[in-house]
Amino acid sequence: MSNAKSFGDWVWLIIRWAGIFLYYTLGMVLIGATTGCLVFLILGPLFLKDETTWNIALYGLKTGTILSGIWAPGVAIVKCFMRGAKERKERKQP
Repeated sequence: MSNAKSFGDWVWLIIRWAGIFLYYTLGMVLIGATTGCLVFLILGPLFLKDETTWNIALYGLKTGTILSGIWAPGVAIVKCFMRGAKERKERKQP
């Protein structure tokens, strides 16, 4: 019995892992953007007295998105490898 995968299996695996990678990446960026917005809304009035609440929230959203967007792809790759190792380990156990 052969363990070789067909072309369709490879395409499915690529789509599956790309989706998992995007899920992790976009989830982390969303969390970072939300956190940045909330932190800037709480602390922004202390440091940015001349700005409106709307501008402070947008600045926090932008900053949180940029900072989390830098780290999210690398963390997502590591999480994908950890998930793949866990799935392989579970598949090999009797």
